[in-house]
Amino acid sequence: MRDFVIRPAPLLTPVQIAERTLVDVLGQTMPEQGTLITFRGMPGSGVDRVLQKALEYAREHEWLEYFVGLVPWEREVPYSALERVCLKMEGLRHLLPDLTPDHDPIDLGQRVLQALDAHFEADDRVLLMVFDHLEHCDSLSSIVFRYIVMRATARGANFVLGDSLAQPVDLGDELRQVVYTEPHAHLVVLPEFSAAEIMTYVSQRAGSGVALREGERVRRLTGGRYDAIVAYLDSISDEYLADLADIRALPSVTSARMPGTPELHLDELSEMTRLAAEVCALQPDGVSLQTLKLVANRAGTAFSMESAVDGVTVVTNSLTGMLHLYDPLSAPDILQRTGCDRLRVIHAALSDLTYGNESRIHSVLAAQEIDEHTASRIIETATELEAAGDAVEALELLDVAVDRASENASSQVGYRQLLLKFGHVFLRQASPLQFQERISDFAKFAASDLEFGFIYTWLRTVKAHGRTDGRDVRLEYLAVPPQDIDHEFMQAEIARLDLVAALQTGSPGIPDALAAVRARYGELSGKRPENPELQWMHAEQRLLFTESLAFAIGASAGQITDAVPKARGLAERAAQLPDESPDAVDAMTSASLVLAGLGRCEDTAAFVQEARRREPYLAHSTNMGGQLDALDLHVRYVRGDFGGMRDFLDSAFYRAFEGFDMPTRITVPAFYAWILAVSGRLEEAERYLTVAKQSDQYHYPGFAVDMMPVAEALITRLRQGVPEALQVLDAAAAEPRFARSLRLRVARIELLALLGRVEEATQIWAEVESIQDRVNGGQILELEWLRGVFQVAGGDIEVGIETLEHSAAEAESPFTIGRCHLALGNAYAQVRGPREVVQEHFELARRAFTKIGAKSFADLAVARLQETTSESQELVAALTPRERQVATLAARGWRNKEIARELNIGVATVAFHMSNALEKLRISKRSELSAVIGNGL
Repeated sequence: MRDFVIRPAPLLTPVQIAERTLVDVLGQTMPEQGTLITFRGMPGSGVDRVLQKALEYAREHEWLEYFVGLVPWEREVPYSALERVCLKMEGLRHLLPDLTPDHDPIDLGQRVLQALDAHFEADDRVLLMVFDHLEHCDSLSSIVFRYIVMRATARGANFVLGDSLAQPVDLGDELRQVVYTEPHAHLVVLPEFSAAEIMTYVSQRAGSGVALREGERVRRLTGGRYDAIVAYLDSISDEYLADLADIRALPSVTSARMPGTPELHLDELSEMTRLAAEVCALQPDGVSLQTLKLVANRAGTAFSMESAVDGVTVVTNSLTGMLHLYDPLSAPDILQRTGCDRLRVIHAALSDLTYGNESRIHSVLAAQEIDEHTASRIIETATELEAAGDAVEALELLDVAVDRASENASSQVGYRQLLLKFGHVFLRQASPLQFQERISDFAKFAASDLEFGFIYTWLRTVKAHGRTDGRDVRLEYLAVPPQDIDHEFMQAEIARLDLVAALQTGSPGIPDALAAVRARYGELSGKRPENPELQWMHAEQRLLFTESLAFAIGASAGQITDAVPKARGLAERAAQLPDESPDAVDAMTSASLVLAGLGRCEDTAAFVQEARRREPYLAHSTNMGGQLDALDLHVRYVRGDFGGMRDFLDSAFYRAFEGFDMPTRITVPAFYAWILAVSGRLEEAERYLTVAKQSDQYHYPGFAVDMMPVAEALITRLRQGVPEALQVLDAAAAEPRFARSLRLRVARIELLALLGRVEEATQIWAEVESIQDRVNGGQILELEWLRGVFQVAGGDIEVGIETLEHSAAEAESPFTIGRCHLALGNAYAQVRGPREVVQEHFELARRAFTKIGAKSFADLAVARLQETTSESQELVAALTPRERQVATLAARGWRNKEIARELNIGVATVAFHMSNALEKLRISKRSELSAVIGNGL
């Protein structure tokens, strides 16, 4: 039995994994042995979509396919599943003209088997039967149906069944026994979508990514059900699909409904069912019976399990025993139709029954109103949560409190206090984009209050991702004459934000923005804000960060000499700042960007490690967390730590779409695409490359953005060939943002060398050497193998081989070592070196690539190894029988006299045949015979 349980996978949803599993299993079917695949899931989990995929597969392969299901009105007709098979399947219907609901199941089963046997005798097409909605089946019919399935699969029939987890049925129990006892049966369980999988699906549907917490919001809205998520996205206009930043601002209530779900009528429900629906609407993760019972007691409703679950509005998950809404999208409608007093009673009960922040939120929602005193207590709690490192919980609590306070005209003071606190926590933590819908709240007070204006400007900049409208708001805020010390600090911070936005977009105003930040924070040196909420702003630390940014800008433009020692000096100064300083981490990151761009991997790794060490102690979030992730990936990439890259990429991918660093949304998917292409998973690599390209619609500059064309070139090389891959790199090299890219130059030289275009490679290599000169004449060790490739391509083969052998011995990266041996094998083959040496290098390359999971490159090494083996076979086949005899014995170490005695011929004759054999085998020494003869026989 093969038990498939769907688990999260990068850029694949549970439904897509289930479809792939289905196709894989059906693709392995044999004429004499069918299979049974059962897909299980809660209503709306996507089982119907997978069953449709099975029918599509059958039609594509010209199989004979039947679908047995129910239309809505048929669900009330008491036919068993077995009887429905006979009614629905055209080939069986004529056997049962007198079929009635009380037909004997055993007799019916025998007749079905006879009909199937007749089919297999008359029709050689593969048979696929897809079943869905088979809930109406008594126990005896279930046993008979199970027997039919087992018999039919043994004859070659294939069954695909959909089974609901919402309610246990006899047929489901019988089919599970088949799954657990038959080697050709499979069970695939479709869970609800996680927030990460919703991110994946939204990206596929809309062409862009959303933050993980936005995925969590959609998951809570839809219950994580596939059908509900589809309906939710279908309810959004094309305009919203074009810009997912607007999706984040959607109201929490939508009119979208799952297809085929009737309108909800709460008044027609029993009192207990209605209460269960209301509690489930407030608890999207499910409600236990014990919780429902306690809430019922508090609400004065007589508890009854039977009346709570009606199977239409409220259902039970048979795996967990938890109660859920059948249609998760009905939750907002239910809550809108529930009276405020009743909701407060339920919230009060849930506050006592839950823990931590969930209890606190229910307590806020149970309050009669949020007055100034209540707002102060909530702010104190949020302050304590943030101080304890639970900033997200603080924001969630404040978010709910702001909504409640806004409902009451008498709570306006409390509303403003809560909103300000929310804004400051948001800024300090650079929190998820799910809270950006608060922009309109801050806009109401931005013109009349400098503090609100500061937060509003910050949020507008983040929402605009540095676009023009965000810049206009920043300039407007900066133009106001300073009112006090706090206002000066807030303006300096907005100026710094303007610089970061300019850097992300490659704006020509970068020098002016840099000068403005230096001037503003320079005037504040030695001063501190008076507002406790602004105490995190340190002028001296901000100045060091600004200096490191200025240095990185100059270095990237080639305007700084002795860049390596200067970068080290900046990073070491940053290391002197307190561990809790985010500016220290940002300064180290900026300096490391310079070091990485100049090929100083070990220096980069040391400062990245120090920055990571400080992360748990930071007082608030950093500005360059995405760039730090890109540096981390770059170090692993250069070192050939592919296992580390794979482990790190999942979390980095989610952070890229949660944060505000737009270039990271290009670099991280690009690294993912590259490592997947290296691993031989080209289809998935292309998915990630698509995500990177979609994120690159504004052509952001930034560190490691050049990984995108490098990844695309690798995929193109493996799909189409080297010339086409070089075209990708040449097009990228023409873009100004890649003008100084070392990574792009290296990739182009390698492909030019493979194509023998030495003159062009020479020109680019001179540029690489100039970069090495700028780092104080040091050699970038990981590029020495490329020097050898270049030398071989230029005809200086002996020197190139020497360089490659030295690089293979000195390099630490397994990937570099593998490429050295692959190049050495090609070089020795080019000069017709000893065949055993050629094959040894190809084998060493294969081992190095296989060790790190670089399947695509291991396949290249294997292909070259097979080519040399095939050539040996052709050369050996050209020998005469006597030449082959002489060469074979000589390969074993026999001397000419021994060979002459063994073959009863003269020594001179042996020498004659030996000379001919060496010439035909294209070797010059007897010692090389063993490699050629061994591979050629």
